[in-house]
Amino acid sequence: MDVILTEEMHGMVVVGVVALLSLAFAWRVGFFHFPKESLQPDVSLIMMLGAFVVFLGSQIVLGPLLLRFGAGLTGNQLVHLDEQTRVWAGIFFITLAFVGVLAYCFWLWPVTKSFFSTTQLVRDISIGIAVWFISYPLVTTIGFLLENLISLFTQQPSLDQLAVRELKTASQYPELLWLMLLDIIILAPLIEEILFRGFLQSYLNTIRGRWLGIVLTSFIFALFHFSPSQGVSNVEVLGSLFFFSCFLGFVRERQQTLWTPIALHMTFNGISVLIIFAQMGQN
Repeated sequence: MDVILTEEMHGMVVVGVVALLSLAFAWRVGFFHFPKESLQPDVSLIMMLGAFVVFLGSQIVLGPLLLRFGAGLTGNQLVHLDEQTRVWAGIFFITLAFVGVLAYCFWLWPVTKSFFSTTQLVRDISIGIAVWFISYPLVTTIGFLLENLISLFTQQPSLDQLAVRELKTASQYPELLWLMLLDIIILAPLIEEILFRGFLQSYLNTIRGRWLGIVLTSFIFALFHFSPSQGVSNVEVLGSLFFFSCFLGFVRERQQTLWTPIALHMTFNGISVLIIFAQMGQN
């Protein structure tokens, strides 16, 4: 156990050094600078709240109602769902939310079209992918430090994030796995960036300024990923997500388009999935 811990600590020291070097390099080349003028869309409080009502309504109200209706037609009972069925339901809910949020964006297209405006699409997407090399080492190091602090003070083992547990369940069923990958790598980043960097951050920036808008958005973004089933591990997960969200908010503001944070978010999730599969293969 001591050997494993030593090897893990050594690996994280290396990752921490990489994080510091990548941040120093980015600072040196002037990456951490905003444009002088912000081209934020005029998102009102009602528009922003409406986007979250659509999302939460799909997840909490419409999705469960449709699921119960379908179960009633087939004569099934939704009392005790097994792990596979819960994952299927989660995929259905996120797909429903994606359709709802997308429809809401098209309804407000005169405003929301500025979310996706760009004069150099390939460049903006490439920057989002490249920022993974800056954000991932830092977020991983912070997660590792928080995990060890939790273990030190609570003596409780760290639990996987809910999405990670669902991915491991889906890996046992090929048809379910592909849908889960679509959810994690494509749909979830698109929904979350439209909601948080599109509607929420745009609104907060107009009333609180750029930096505070990014921080407040990141704080709310992290809280949205709270899960009672994760217990004290929420500290590690939410802390890591907060710093990752700060990167997402920054590149959204820096490039003045959602394409950059979407690319970063998809890259982060995609590579994280590959790392999870690699770890599963070693066990």
